[in-house]
Amino acid sequence: MQRKVIFRFLWVICLLLIASLSCQLVEDIAEDVVETQIDSMITELIPTDIESIITDIGEIMPTDIEAMFTDIGGGDILETLMPEETEGAKPEDIPVISGGMDLLASETEIVYFTDTAFQKVVDFYETEMPKNGWTKVPGESKSEEGQTTLVFTKGDRKAKIEIADMFIQVGVTISITK
Repeated sequence: MQRKVIFRFLWVICLLLIASLSCQLVEDIAEDVVETQIDSMITELIPTDIESIITDIGEIMPTDIEAMFTDIGGGDILETLMPEETEGAKPEDIPVISGGMDLLASETEIVYFTDTAFQKVVDFYETEMPKNGWTKVPGESKSEEGQTTLVFTKGDRKAKIEIADMFIQVGVTISITK
């Protein structure tokens, strides 16, 4: 009797082992089939000739962006969208580094780009804001590689200056809140 129990026990273990190995084998086969199908789909969808891609893009996209905007709007849309300066709306006590380009300004926000080096822009605001009556809030100011945030207060106003190194230019965003 004990032999039958042992035999049945071993038989069940063998069946479980066979089932487990079968599942693993089926899973491996299914994975290989899926990978093969994905590889063939990618090969069919992505052209191997980079030059043909560039040629296709060249046919679709105009080479002169300004001409495209002129064709669409019948005028110089770039000038309308990005005026050189809107000095009238900028608060008088917020300095803008000389050489600032594409200045967009209001009483609550100033955005512009400059060719001045990133660290020089940071230094400019750290020295010029106090000259205009602003006090730096050290706990709220932070600096990481290529990005600095400076926070200043003046009376009931707060100016948050975000300076980002964009490789070619430096972007400056100043938000003024009460």
